[in-house]
Amino acid sequence: MEGIIKQIGKKMKFIFYISFVMLTVILTLIFMNMDRAPIKGTRNYENDQFAITINVYDTEEDLNEVIDNIYDNISGASSKSFSVWEISENTYMLSDCTMFVVRPKSRSDNYAFKTWGKELARCVYGTYDDR
Repeated sequence: MEGIIKQIGKKMKFIFYISFVMLTVILTLIFMNMDRAPIKGTRNYENDQFAITINVYDTEEDLNEVIDNIYDNISGASSKSFSVWEISENTYMLSDCTMFVVRPKSRSDNYAFKTWGKELARCVYGTYDDR
């Protein structure tokens, strides 16, 4: 009888282990695909020609001071970057996108470059993320 209980215990441990591994793989695949979902923005200006104005600041504090002064920072939250679209009243097309970003500290400042890229994508696709 004890031998049967030991065999059942081993099988249960094996089933638990396999279930854990499968769940880990499934969750990993789900989270990987979340980042690779196509961009669905509020606008799409791919292949359109428009002006981009880039305002660069030394620090996030400098950037937020400008946002507070110019745009009255409606949300009250600090920003690491910011974009504004200028839509033509006549054609309802994008005529200019203004980016507010912090100057990269070095060539290896990946965070700053990622932020610049996100703001450029906002110029092209409008609002495409959760903010």
